[in-house]
Amino acid sequence: EAAIKGDTDGDFGLFMGYLIRGRDESNYVDLSKADMDAQRIYAAGEGKIGTNEKEWYEILCSANWHQVRAIMKAYEASNATKHHTLLQATESEYSGWTQKALIAMLTFAKNPGEYYAKRLHDAIEGVGTDDKKLKRIVISQRHRLPEIKEAFSSLYNVSLYRQVEKDTSGDYQAVLLAVIGN
Repeated sequence: EAAIKGDTDGDFGLFMGYLIRGRDESNYVDLSKADMDAQRIYAAGEGKIGTNEKEWYEILCSANWHQVRAIMKAYEASNATKHHTLLQATESEYSGWTQKALIAMLTFAKNPGEYYAKRLHDAIEGVGTDDKKLKRIVISQRHRLPEIKEAFSSLYNVSLYRQVEKDTSGDYQAVLLAVIGN
């Protein structure tokens, strides 16, 4: 934590401090707590002038991913939020690195397969392939590959297998395609 505080400051440093404390790793969802947390986030952000960052970070950095997803749904369902999404609230309440980090966290919580499909597309699309990113995601997220492949195909109308086949070659291609599977 001291190293992060030494290398970051402001809202982003505060966010990172909360993030490294760790989150609940269970799959338990408490819908009434999700409703209360959504209201706390609203009251700490869109519901007032200024933003109480600590309240947001305390909730979003400690809840398990399923609970964060439930909080996002409760936030959008609330009349108080005028049915804004938590992603929309984040875009209006934050900027810079903190905004990017929160949006990444919420996007992942909403749909991990889609989150990684978009990262893979970013790595492959355009001139040159970001091989480090491609390898890192395919290998580290191989347990999620079925949902990533489904999201990739749905988002880009091409299979991840075919896209990687088109943008890589040689033994490197063979290993990636073996991990991805057809």
